[in-house]
Amino acid sequence: MSEQPQVVISPDRMNLFVAVLLFLMILVLGSTLPLPVYLLLLALPVVFFLWVLRTKTTVDARGITASPAFRAQSTVAWEDLAGVGFQGTKAFAQRHDGTKVALPAVSFNSLPLLEEASAGRIPDALGQGRAAVDEKVRVVNRDGEEVLMTESEYEEYARMRVAEHERQQQAATQKAQNTPQD
Repeated sequence: MSEQPQVVISPDRMNLFVAVLLFLMILVLGSTLPLPVYLLLLALPVVFFLWVLRTKTTVDARGITASPAFRAQSTVAWEDLAGVGFQGTKAFAQRHDGTKVALPAVSFNSLPLLEEASAGRIPDALGQGRAAVDEKVRVVNRDGEEVLMTESEYEEYARMRVAEHERQQQAATQKAQNTPQD
């Protein structure tokens, strides 16, 4: 069996630039504030900077390890994993006993990476749904109703529409022939 690579999901490092920029802005613009408020405001970008550097979720052969910036890390072994879920924008791993472990830096956009890193143990439901929709034909009726169909369903639908159109044309032709001309 090949060794499963370790994948680390962490916040975008561009956030470090934002933290430094915010620190410099507070340093310059906040200097007129009272000293306790000024120091508290200066601490915020530093805390954010540390959060970006320390927060991560690691997926490897053992399982999923959540490493929050300011709490102890927690690991969910593959055999204990019941599933991965989302509550709002926050991701969590749920164990079979019902306990949840928050997965920092994991978002809906991380699902393809999680599927690959977990060797398929965590399915990418969104990607699978998109792939299923890509295989469908989109039909928009005159009233604006939109329906997704497989190609075979669409072919049957098109045959029925053509047959209905031909029946309507025959009825109109018969009506025109039966109507007396003035």
